[in-house]
Amino acid sequence: MTVDESTYDGGTNGDYHPFAWYHEFDGGRAFYTGAGHTDESYSEDLFLKHILGGIQYAIGDNLNLDYSKATTQIPPDANRFSKIPLVGGEFFEPTEMAVLPNNDVLISQRRGEIMLYDDETKELKQVALLDVYHKTLETPGVNAEEGVMGLQKDPNYETNNWIYVYYAPTGDQSVNRLSRFKYADGNFDMASEQVILDVDSDREICCHTGGSIAFGPDNLLYLSTGDNSTPFNEKGVKYVNNGFAPLNDIPGHEQYDARRSSGNTNDLRGKILRIKVNDDGSYDIPEGNLFPVGTDKTRPEIYTMGHRNPYRISVDPKNGNLFWGEVGPDARADSMETRGPRGYDEMNLALEAGNFGWPLFIGDNQPYHEYDYETGESGAAFDPENPINDSKNNTGLRELPPVVPAYIYYPYDETQLFPQVGTGGRNAMAGPTYYSNMYPEGGGLPDYYDGKTIIYEWMRGWMMAVSLFEDGSFNKME
Repeated sequence: MTVDESTYDGGTNGDYHPFAWYHEFDGGRAFYTGAGHTDESYSEDLFLKHILGGIQYAIGDNLNLDYSKATTQIPPDANRFSKIPLVGGEFFEPTEMAVLPNNDVLISQRRGEIMLYDDETKELKQVALLDVYHKTLETPGVNAEEGVMGLQKDPNYETNNWIYVYYAPTGDQSVNRLSRFKYADGNFDMASEQVILDVDSDREICCHTGGSIAFGPDNLLYLSTGDNSTPFNEKGVKYVNNGFAPLNDIPGHEQYDARRSSGNTNDLRGKILRIKVNDDGSYDIPEGNLFPVGTDKTRPEIYTMGHRNPYRISVDPKNGNLFWGEVGPDARADSMETRGPRGYDEMNLALEAGNFGWPLFIGDNQPYHEYDYETGESGAAFDPENPINDSKNNTGLRELPPVVPAYIYYPYDETQLFPQVGTGGRNAMAGPTYYSNMYPEGGGLPDYYDGKTIIYEWMRGWMMAVSLFEDGSFNKME
């Protein structure tokens, strides 16, 4: 069927302008029509016959289809999934858990308890209590986020019984500490502690600790740390963050400057660290981290930098890809000419070491502006290809690595780029990546999810499966 372009203005196809057609394609049949753009069309007898004929053609002889030839898997029905509470009662800010080989589960609570869910008895009990800094001591009205922030079992737990804990010890040292302890048969041996790594931290402020622990397929340990910076408006001053990136380097206002931490190549905060833990609790630096050992003004433990609060992370057990959710800032609207973009949460993926931008960039490398907190004047937008850290609080390199964008990012409001994420509060988290052959005795998910990475939203209450293309770029979420 063709359309006569002499009957309307604007036609550019000349004497031959196909308007509806049908043909066989790739073993099937296709029907297309350009009609039906008005409500009235669906009351016209000729148009309805046109549609019916197209459908009848596409159906063909109504033969049963051979789905074995299909390349796209059918998603499992939603009613195949159910949420089953394992134990009643109430946790106090649980932060991370480790499922042991016998299906017992260790759970860390922020104020210091290590809890055990016994798979045989279906009961919950406390097996350890760490003495941790988990609330401010001299600063009323400020909510500290330290405590026990992460927990993970050793990849060789069945033979060595090591459990890793990231926590904030009490005392004069202002650090967050990665240690490991022996745990077996209900006994969490506090005397067995091996201190692996301390991360300097500013206390009596809020916010952002990170603290997730994960292992890769090569048994390398990954640890996330937050920017240890205050996102809120400072009281008693005129020019404040207003939900944008904290960039205040005026002396005495260090907690409002994430360039001292996340953007600092010589600081372990606002990073994901990657190390090789030795038998004696010391560690080595693996090849491929962001800065080679001995590089001036850098820390070799850094695998990725430029993080605000990578609260929970996961490593693909086959290819070592690193996934994490990045909890973002609170600006509700863009101010692209003066301050920068509105706030986004991010889902991130590192195929290799890199700089992920905070506090100079967010989302798909949308830049913030330099900002003078004494005058309220805005400067130039930062350049993601040549990011510069000019903060007075920066002890690392001035010229930073180029910035890697997030592969999923979303604000409080609806987004056309990723409509499935919905609207509302934000708290992005990521992992694990699922492989069917890791469950040879059954009990896993449907094969449809093989190779997909699970992402989830703590505030919005959803879980989705993400598919990537072979080069690691985003394909779809569902």
